[in-house]
Amino acid sequence: MNSPSWLDLLWRIFTVAGTIGVFLVWRHLRTLSDPLARARLAALALGITASAIWTAMLLDELAQWAVKDPPPPLLILGMRLTWHAVVYGLALLVPGWLPRLLLSGNPGPSRARLVVVLGGFTLFLLAVVMVTTGTLTLFAASLGEWLEGLFDVGIPVMMVGLVALTMIRAVREIGGGFPPGHRTS
Repeated sequence: MNSPSWLDLLWRIFTVAGTIGVFLVWRHLRTLSDPLARARLAALALGITASAIWTAMLLDELAQWAVKDPPPPLLILGMRLTWHAVVYGLALLVPGWLPRLLLSGNPGPSRARLVVVLGGFTLFLLAVVMVTTGTLTLFAASLGEWLEGLFDVGIPVMMVGLVALTMIRAVREIGGGFPPGHRTS
């Protein structure tokens, strides 16, 4: 089912604005000298990005059902939204916000290692999205359709991956990913 053109334009505007925002946060992250502050800001950026994507997915599901004719029963819509909220919440919000919670206070080596594992899991999920999107773009009917997929998915995912990688590197700088004899200063 095709969504209205105004909705496609709205999603594209939000995607571009979000991608630019994540890029600017990543640029700012690189200027911070304190690795813990850099890791915390990167974790916060991942949490906010995960929340934005989760909200966009729920709004997209709601918008698709709102334009159906005849309108679906409200109970079915509520059940679908609840299902999407739980499934995507577990897939996006847990790995998105848990690093921020683990880096609060004075994180020890075990919490820092868990942040590195969660960052690696985030990078793995982003790689799966990139490979899937890359495969789907093979079926693009035109260069414009291929570029649309690149700008709608490829570049935003790459920016989130850079933030996750920055978080992992910052945590490793504070000694969270290495044994005590191999810590970097």
